[in-house]
Amino acid sequence: MNYDNALLLATKYRERQTYKEEKPFINHSIAVASMLNDQGYPLEYQIAGLLHDLLGNTDCTEEEILECSNNEVLKAVKLLSSTTCNNTGHYVEEILKNPIAKAVKNCDRILHLRDLESEKIGFRKVYLYQTKRFYLREFSEALDEEYYRAVKLYEDETDSYAYVTDASIDNGPLYKRGRLSRLSYVYQDNSWVICDQLVMADLGDNTLWLSSQEAAELIAKINSN
Repeated sequence: MNYDNALLLATKYRERQTYKEEKPFINHSIAVASMLNDQGYPLEYQIAGLLHDLLGNTDCTEEEILECSNNEVLKAVKLLSSTTCNNTGHYVEEILKNPIAKAVKNCDRILHLRDLESEKIGFRKVYLYQTKRFYLREFSEALDEEYYRAVKLYEDETDSYAYVTDASIDNGPLYKRGRLSRLSYVYQDNSWVICDQLVMADLGDNTLWLSSQEAAELIAKINSN
């Protein structure tokens, strides 16, 4: 196996391809390999990171991949290929069985989540939903943390929250729950703080759902006290 040869192969097929504001796609391939290196993974993992999206997305052949790697790398790259399976659940399930593919997909997903803000709102919603359904709590704490950061940015930007208060108490307390993440927050000390979802559920008959405008008005009253 040879990293430089793998880089030449990835560059051959990716250097003219761009994504997200015309960034060269090869940059993403190198970033995946670099993250694997930073995490202490051996050479074959890094080479798989470089080559992870060549099959199906380019004219690269399995034979070319074998020339600069080995059968284990080829097996992982085939699993990671988006054309391998049309069922996302099965696709992820098979990747989780392969240590190399799992490590590569973990880094790949983390990097895409970090860049998600540059995508259109509709794409971001679908990507976050799929991450929550198929990837969350399956790969790494780092991926989970990146998901929660990205989903909070999305929900803040789109105001994708359901607001609720206790009808038996004047001017609060005020809670909100992310429509996508399902995370719950309570408004206190002029900021939103994550809280247990059961707090909202315990309101019972005193539950009063609010619109975004009504929630903003309640926040103004709470802040004035």
